[in-house]
Amino acid sequence: MGVRIEKKWRMAAGLFLLALAVGFGLYWKDGRFHASAGQEETYVIDPGTQFVYHFHYESQGLGQSDVQGTSDRATPIVPKTEVDVAVEGRLYLKLLESEKDVLIFEMHLKPDRWRFASGGLSLPKPTDDFAGWLRMSPRGRIEGFQSDEVQYQEYSMLLADLLSLVDLELPVQKKTKWASQAQSFQGASPVTILLKNRSGSRLTLEKIYGSTSEQHIQGVGQHEIDLHKFWKRVDVTRERQTTAPRGSIARDRSRLQLKSIAEAWDREAPRPEKLSISETMSGENYQRLVERDMHRRELKGRGWDEIQALMEDLPRLTQQQRVEPYLALKAFIYFHPEQIGKLREYLDLPYKDPRCSTVAAALTAVGNRAAQELLMQAIDASQAGNQEKFIAHLGLVEHIEESAEQRMHELARDLTVPRNQRAAELAIGVMGSRHLRHGRADGLQRSLDYARQKLSTADSDRDTQHALRILGNIGAPDQVAWIVPYLQSEKEETRREALRAMRSVQDDRAYSILLTTLQQSPSERLRETAIENLNGGAQDQRTFETLKNVLVQERNDRIIRQIVSHLANMNKTHPEVRQLLADYLENCGRTDVCGFVSSVLASL
Repeated sequence: MGVRIEKKWRMAAGLFLLALAVGFGLYWKDGRFHASAGQEETYVIDPGTQFVYHFHYESQGLGQSDVQGTSDRATPIVPKTEVDVAVEGRLYLKLLESEKDVLIFEMHLKPDRWRFASGGLSLPKPTDDFAGWLRMSPRGRIEGFQSDEVQYQEYSMLLADLLSLVDLELPVQKKTKWASQAQSFQGASPVTILLKNRSGSRLTLEKIYGSTSEQHIQGVGQHEIDLHKFWKRVDVTRERQTTAPRGSIARDRSRLQLKSIAEAWDREAPRPEKLSISETMSGENYQRLVERDMHRRELKGRGWDEIQALMEDLPRLTQQQRVEPYLALKAFIYFHPEQIGKLREYLDLPYKDPRCSTVAAALTAVGNRAAQELLMQAIDASQAGNQEKFIAHLGLVEHIEESAEQRMHELARDLTVPRNQRAAELAIGVMGSRHLRHGRADGLQRSLDYARQKLSTADSDRDTQHALRILGNIGAPDQVAWIVPYLQSEKEETRREALRAMRSVQDDRAYSILLTTLQQSPSERLRETAIENLNGGAQDQRTFETLKNVLVQERNDRIIRQIVSHLANMNKTHPEVRQLLADYLENCGRTDVCGFVSSVLASL
């Protein structure tokens, strides 16, 4: 069956695999792949259609492998990672079939020139052409990549970054702003995409990656996309910077060029069963690569005897000097889970002993099954003081095992020391936030059901406030409706806890409640609570206007400082922040506040 396209389109039509990113309609009908470009004619590409392109991709980047902390306490703690990639060759594509709402393409990459270096790791040029299957939604959003070449797992980092260049979606003509969710190995974060400019075949897009509830970090990416006549060539350039309140922590620049060429190709790729990348921002394989490389550098080949010596030295070290042993301990837990039972003796020490607290923190950070089992053993064997700490550590594990979650519910039910029981209940809320972040609906529902039951059965103000804290640890949009009635409580502390319970909710209703309280409440304590818990993801125009108006009227120094800090974090999305703070500084008249505003302004 022939391809139903005018001759001049045949060589270029396959470029939809990447030109989709700039907003051409795309859909399946009658077993064929249909596409349209604005007022251009609609055309159809049959399954089996093949395309060949000259492929050029390069990427340079510099940044931190990991960041610990939240808000203004975010601090890079590991060595910098540099990326230097340049790949050139031929890209072969074949449209195969469609499943329900998914298009399947066969892909081969045959590199002629190859350079790949990242974090001290240099990967050789593949000995054979890289083969795989690309899955794409009918709207052009890349759903994933699969390959049967398991030895190429390391290259998933390259593929994930490459796919992120083209993983854009403009389903509506002339739409200038829209939001989506980007998946990274640290979880989902809100993304706003702005169509900054369109001139002829060139589009300029800005992608803004908002803060997550756990890490106050924002990324801004600038995309230049150039579509040449008949889409025979595509040129995509991305420049991206990631910032925390203390400044830039990462930056990178990538460029992808494709040019259609006339070359026969009729090769079938075996259906993959192994390596897969399901997240185009940075998939699970990318996570494993970064983690493995990071921990390898931190372990430095140390065995148990050397780790034990580092642990014994900890009490004599300063807080700053303890960072290296902590990182080495994390790496040991990561690479040698079968040996971490040897760390059990340190968990029997008082928690204030740095050997005990460091082991607990490292077990939490790595969070593998062996680490969770060791923390559960410590909870069961420890005295009341340590037990509360270990419960909190287990609750903070990113990927909780079902057995550990079940144990936490048992602790919340059975513990007789009220402080420790409440710690277990708060940990159930934190586990709910992890389930929410990773899309585990059943686990999230278990945490929500538990918190809602505690809220509905609370028979004192103290119990109500505690139940609101559990909900606040979860941060699910569904909880807003349950919290709202408590904003009218006669007890101001209950109203404050209700506001705090909104802090992690990525939902417009929560933002509205916090902004309205900040703007209208006569209570300084409630206004202060509102601004302290205004999520970093709230960076739209309404938030900016509210903060600007309140800044002029507010007289509470602590609230002013919080407003100024929040505005400073909005500088990338609202460049007028700089002038706003400069104008405020001219009429400040309050020595301490003026000094703070001046230092913030100087850092922008």
